[in-house]
Amino acid sequence: MGYVKALGADTASPGGFAADGFSGGPPAVGPAGGPPGGPRHRRPGGGAVRQLLPLAVAAGILVAAFLVLQFAGAVFERAGVVAAPDRYLALSLNDAAHLPTEGAPGSVVEFGFTISSTRVAVVEHQPWTVTTSDQIGPPLLAARGTATVGPGAHVTVPVHVVMPESTGIVTVAIGAPGQRMAPLQWRIQVGPTPGAR
Repeated sequence: MGYVKALGADTASPGGFAADGFSGGPPAVGPAGGPPGGPRHRRPGGGAVRQLLPLAVAAGILVAAFLVLQFAGAVFERAGVVAAPDRYLALSLNDAAHLPTEGAPGSVVEFGFTISSTRVAVVEHQPWTVTTSDQIGPPLLAARGTATVGPGAHVTVPVHVVMPESTGIVTVAIGAPGQRMAPLQWRIQVGPTPGAR
């Protein structure tokens, strides 16, 4: 006579099936009490990859943002929206400590000056002038010329100037027409110094 599974009981019929028609045997287990097929192992390195992925994404975003800002900065600079680095021409005297400070009327004085550029393009045929003026009349053009200056380069200009025939203090001025810069100036005593013996 077979067994009848009572409520709350776990008895099985002699045929190995419970009275409700389901197997009454013990649950299937794998080796060492684990699930069938053995323990489940994670793929080596999987955790490290998941941890590094956000860092790689963040680095990519930062690089992309940097490139966008560089491009946008150049565009805005050309459009005049943002301030650009100041690019200019400059004049300087060569050996300023030994400039001529005395000369005879009608004599020739020699000196030199330098035109420097910080611009990114070539400055072609930049005019320069040298004038002399006394304390009475208007400035007189004593020398002039042009110079071509390469990007970030400088050019040295030698000058020979004839002093006026009159005596007195003469102001020598070096200018660069078309550029917003003050001229270089110094004074030369032409003829004897008043009061000198």
